[in-house]
Amino acid sequence: MPKAIYSLEKGLDILFSFNFKDKSLSAQTISEHLDIPLRTTYRYLETLKKRGILARYGVTGNCELGFALFKLGHIVPSQMKLTEIVLPYIQRVCGDFGHTGSNESTG
Repeated sequence: MPKAIYSLEKGLDILFSFNFKDKSLSAQTISEHLDIPLRTTYRYLETLKKRGILARYGVTGNCELGFALFKLGHIVPSQMKLTEIVLPYIQRVCGDFGHTGSNESTG
């Protein structure tokens, strides 16, 4: 695997290490979890921190997800066409109950 792709994958692996249970992680924890050297982990974390993807907070200096992800996350809803996603489900439910699922009034 080319090195650039490997680095990108490791960076993404770091991001996906965070979850609702583990909102704040130390470099040591990330290093152990991903089985990469601590020195390399610090380089990844520093790069992600420079871009605002990660931030270090508190007295522990643990990493947390940064504001840049919050900003990117707000773009997603504008791309989603909710009606396109739910329409097949609405039509199926309406069919189960003998309705057409259209907006036409029954007059």
